[in-house]
Amino acid sequence: MKTCCTAICIVFFIFFTAKNSFADVQRVYTLPELKKIILIRNADNIIASNRTLLSKNMYQAAVNKFFWPYIRVAVDSPLAAGADNIVLPATNYYLFSTNYALIGTLTLEEKLPWDMLFKAETKYQLAIQTNVRNYFSGSLSLSQSIFKRNDDAYTADAAQRDLELALRTFVQNERDLVYTIDSQYYDTVTSEITLASSRRRVTSGYSNTVMTGYKYKAGLINEITYLRLDQSYSKTLADFESQKLSLRSQKSALALLMDTTNYDFNIDLTLPVEKVRYDKQSSIARSISNDLTLQSIALNIWKEKKSLENILDDYRPNGTASVTLARDFNANYDLKLSLNLSSALFDRMQSDLAIEASVVAISNLNIQIVQRQRTIQSTIERIIDSLDIMETNITIYQQSFVIAKKSFDINMERFNLGVISTETMVTTEDDYYATELSLVQQKVAYLKAISQLENKFWMVRAAAPTAGTNK
Repeated sequence: MKTCCTAICIVFFIFFTAKNSFADVQRVYTLPELKKIILIRNADNIIASNRTLLSKNMYQAAVNKFFWPYIRVAVDSPLAAGADNIVLPATNYYLFSTNYALIGTLTLEEKLPWDMLFKAETKYQLAIQTNVRNYFSGSLSLSQSIFKRNDDAYTADAAQRDLELALRTFVQNERDLVYTIDSQYYDTVTSEITLASSRRRVTSGYSNTVMTGYKYKAGLINEITYLRLDQSYSKTLADFESQKLSLRSQKSALALLMDTTNYDFNIDLTLPVEKVRYDKQSSIARSISNDLTLQSIALNIWKEKKSLENILDDYRPNGTASVTLARDFNANYDLKLSLNLSSALFDRMQSDLAIEASVVAISNLNIQIVQRQRTIQSTIERIIDSLDIMETNITIYQQSFVIAKKSFDINMERFNLGVISTETMVTTEDDYYATELSLVQQKVAYLKAISQLENKFWMVRAAAPTAGTNK
């Protein structure tokens, strides 16, 4: 029985120990996990989503104003009273008879597309008593503007274009946020790897410093060599503290994107690098068609042209054609066809200045479009061409890292055997860690360039290249 209780206690002890151990292990975030968290929590992304929703509501309101009827009800006299004097023959007393009726006007107006207006109007007298007669008259009319544009149609069209730009802005802001996440993640990985390397250098530097002190006291090395190695170790300590601050800053920036103040988390330090290929021409065309700046300039050109049309409308002939069917209180019908024409003859100076300003503004916007297209093309070509150089550098630094690691291992064995000096070992160690960091930096630069092309320039990777093909 005692043995059984002891076994149970041991099992419970192991269980709770393992549970606490697993609880102490920090979660390791991968890049896709961070993107998913940040895209949901990021405040700027939420604000952009709300702005897009507001633009959608404004567009819907403009469409409703364009298509829905405008109804107006007017009642001039809700209740009218009239009195008839009746004299009784025998007594000469007056008997008052009061008549009540509702008198008013009902108007229905509906603005149709192409600046067409349908109007129905009815004037009525509705008696409350049965001995009073009801009267009504009315008219139906349909009018069409011949020259002038429809302001409601312009408003709806402008709201639709604003909504499209807002949606594209939201998507582009989300892509920009993804690029920011990628860049911050890769910078944090670089700081993590740099700090780990610096920590190893501190550990080995401490051992070298202690051994160098023994050698110096034994007279095996001179004072200059001892001081130089001690100074190198002090610099290693300073670099280590600087790297700790840098990592804290990078993690704080990443935590800020995650909308949290806790930066005590770990991230996946692997940097998977694969060669990618892009087709230049299709990539440039795709980037230009999705560029937010170009779309914004195009919208401004459209609005400027509409503004110019509005100025010209005030000095162009304006006309309205209408047909009206009317009925009076006596049930007589009347059909009218009318055509009204008007045109401005004077006061052209102000309009000429406004027209010239609009023409110049449109010309400047077209120049901006050309410049922006050239900038996009040159930037994409430069980044794509730089990918070849980066891939070559990564291959070279990988080879250099393998050589530096092998030299480091060999010299460490020789150093432990006392074959080489501490100074030679420190130099070998510095070369090894410098090569490691250079390889990391080249990988990070390559991954950032890919993220920039795919998120900021909307580029899509081409099919995997076959042997012997070039980018």
